[in-house]
Parts: sequence; structure tokens; C-alpha cells
Amino acid sequence: MGTKNKLYLVIAALVGLLFAIVASLNNTNTEMADAGKMAARYSDFKTQIEAYQNEHTGWVNALSNHMLLGTKFNKPLDPHKCNFGRWYYSYLESEDFKFQNSERQVLLELLGERHRRLHESGAEVVSELQKGNKKNASKLFQNNILPTLTELNDINIKLINLSKTQSYKYEALVKKSMENQRMMGLAAMVILILIGIILAAVVIVENANAFRGVKSSLQDFSLDIEDKKDSVDDEIDNIAQVFNMDRDVIKRTVNAAFQSTAQPEQKPSLLGKTTTSVMGSPLNVVSEGPHGTEYYPTAREGSPSVQVQDVDSGMQVSQYLKTLANNILMVLKENMGAISGDIRIVDSRRNILTTIASFGHSNDFTRRLQAVPLDKADYLTVEAIRRRVPLTHNEDKMTIERIATLRACGMEDCRYVVVPIDYMDEIVGTLLLIFDGKRDFMRSEIDLLRTINETMGLGQAIKRTISS
Repeated sequence: MGTKNKLYLVIAALVGLLFAIVASLNNTNTEMADAGKMAARYSDFKTQIEAYQNEHTGWVNALSNHMLLGTKFNKPLDPHKCNFGRWYYSYLESEDFKFQNSERQVLLELLGERHRRLHESGAEVVSELQKGNKKNASKLFQNNILPTLTELNDINIKLINLSKTQSYKYEALVKKSMENQRMMGLAAMVILILIGIILAAVVIVENANAFRGVKSSLQDFSLDIEDKKDSVDDEIDNIAQVFNMDRDVIKRTVNAAFQSTAQPEQKPSLLGKTTTSVMGSPLNVVSEGPHGTEYYPTAREGSPSVQVQDVDSGMQVSQYLKTLANNILMVLKENMGAISGDIRIVDSRRNILTTIASFGHSNDFTRRLQAVPLDKADYLTVEAIRRRVPLTHNEDKMTIERIATLRACGMEDCRYVVVPIDYMDEIVGTLLLIFDGKRDFMRSEIDLLRTINETMGLGQAIKRTISS
């Protein structure tokens, strides 16, 4: 299977994953809406019960003033006609009541029974007062009204607490759904970035194939010239005889002409090596310039011709990987609130860790030291690579030197995590993220970073595929 087809398969897989995330987002939206409705329902129920509890207290106070001070009692004595009674008896017939669990249903039934007893006892007190039996009325108030009100309040408090618990439960579900939405949205952004970069890689591969076709044609042309040169050799003797010239002189002249046509010009590189143009045989010769940068000399100064090694050597791929790393860091910075971080790639052949993207404090460090031997890297990075698991500041080895380094970098009061970039059972790099304030990382945060690092590992694999 060709490189381009492999990239198309990767894009198809990423699109499938993107659709799965969109479907999951839709389900999360539905769950969040349902949880929001339930939270609002329990909150409204709690508010209603609190209001009716105050009304019952006001009802008893009005009856007490009527009995002791002779004020007019104009509250309803029929348990079906007060505000609570009208709500309660209609609520018993509603779907909402049937939806309640057995504990709440029992409490609501007890509440209705105590409410009925309160009104009946109140009617008895009013009747005794109308008869002039104030003493009996007072006794009924003390023995029936007050204990019943206390029982009512106890039931109300239990219902209110249960409603609070349920409301908090569904509010927590809403928050969790919102967090999941944010995480999935972030993952979708990373996937979209990767799809865009892979599409660019497909274009690069197609261009590379086009240049390979040009290279093949030029090589065929060069071979054709060589064949013609061989056929001319047979004529050299005849020419020498006709013009009475030295055969070796004529042959050197002809060979020089063919050499100038068939062989490429050579140009010294920055390190004294040579590199050839598209007609030459040693292709893919790349020199190093200052600070380890790649240098691609042309066939001649000022020539606009494109070198085959410009496509095949990996210059665009290197930029592709850096672009992918920078985009991922910017997404994490904006959406997770990271204040600093970097992505480094492991060169297992040379045992070197090279920073390809960074921001915040890591920028200053990268400017001073872009590449570091693996055995000289910090403890947390080495351990994360060795154990192949994300490690946070809690697992760091706090030596005196380490504490001094953290203090110098302004990380003394920060939390940080190193996540190994793993692809096909190979550690290809690391991701470091630093955040303000020390707290433990949530499981969802670590899982998201694992997913993003798998994406980065895939990007590194694509780089190698295109390079090969």
C-alpha cells in the first residue's frame, strides 16, 4: 500500500473518530438537558415545601391569637381549601408523584395525614371557643395543634433535605456533562487540526511522486545520452583517420562534451560536502547549517530549479511535525489554562531529547538548550519515559537541586505533568504542561492528555512514513 493510501486510511479513521465524538456530544447534550430538568424539578419542589411550611406556621399563629387575644380567625379550616391542600391533593394524582421513589411517597402521605389532623384539631379549637370553653380550647391547642405542627415540620425538613440531595446530584451531573463536552470539543479540535495537516502531507506526497517522475525521466534521458555516446565511439577512429588527428585527443574532447551534458554541476555545501542536481546519481544529500538547521543548496547560484532532495529529504515533514506540535500546545494553552509547556521528540539512535515546540517559561529554557541527552534530562521526564505512564509533580524527586531549579523557573507553586508520547509500543517523545496552583490532576485531564499524545505519536509515525 502506498504512502498516500495509508494517509487516506488515517484520515478515514480520524473522520470516523470525529463522528463518534459528535454522536457522543449529542448524547451528552441530551443527558445534560435531562439532568438540568430534574435538578430544576427538585429545586422547585423544595421551594414549595418551604413556602407551605411557613404557611402552616402562620396558620397556627393566627389560631393562637384568636384563642388568646380574641382576634378574628379567617384561615380555612377545610384541609382541601388552603393553599397547601389545593396543591397537595392535585399533586397526589399527578405523574410527578408516581415518579417519586418510595421513601418520598411515604413522607408525602404522612405529610397529608398530619395536615388533615392539624385542620381538624383547629376546627375543634374554634368550636370550643365559640361555645365559650376557652379552657378546653387551650388544652386541645396544647395537646393536638402544637405536636401536629412539630411533626409536620419534621416531615417537611426530611422532604427538603431529600430534595436538596437529589437537586445537588443532578447539578453535579450537569457539571460533569459540561466538562465532558469541553473535553470532547477539545479532542475534536485536535483531530480537525491533525486532519488538516495530514491533508497537507498528502499534497506533499503527491508532489514528491511528481518529482520522482521527473527524476525518472531525466535519468532515462541521461542513459539515452550515454548510449549515444557509446555509438559515437565507433566513429572516432574514422574521424581520426580522415583528419589525420590523434584518436585520444578526439576522444577526450567528445567525452568532455558528453560529461558537460550528462553530469550535474556540483556545489560545495556548508560543511565541505557536495550535493547534486536532479540529473545526478547521489540524491537526498542534505547538509547541516548553523545551529543544526537543514541546508539545501541548489544546482547553481540564483537557479530557480527545484532539487529532488527538497521533497524527499523531509524538510516539509519536519515543519509539519513542528506545526502539529505548536497547534496542539496552543489548543491546550487556551482550553486547559496551561501557563507553560513543551513537546520534545526522542532520538533513540543518538539518545537525545529535542524540543520542537514550547511556550511560556519553556521558551526561555529552549532558547538556552534545545537538545539534551536522555540521561541528563530531569528525573520526572526520564521516569515517565521509562515507566510509559503520565507522571505529575506528586511523583517528582524533590532534591535540593530540583527545588532550586523549580524556584528559578517560577514553578515552585505550580502543578505540572509529563506525559510520554507513545505510538506502536515505542516512546517517541514527551509532553510537559505546567499550571498555576498545586492540586491533583483529575482523571479526565490525564486521559485527555493521553489521547492528545497518541495523536502526536501518530503524527511522528506519519513523519517517518513520508520520510521513507
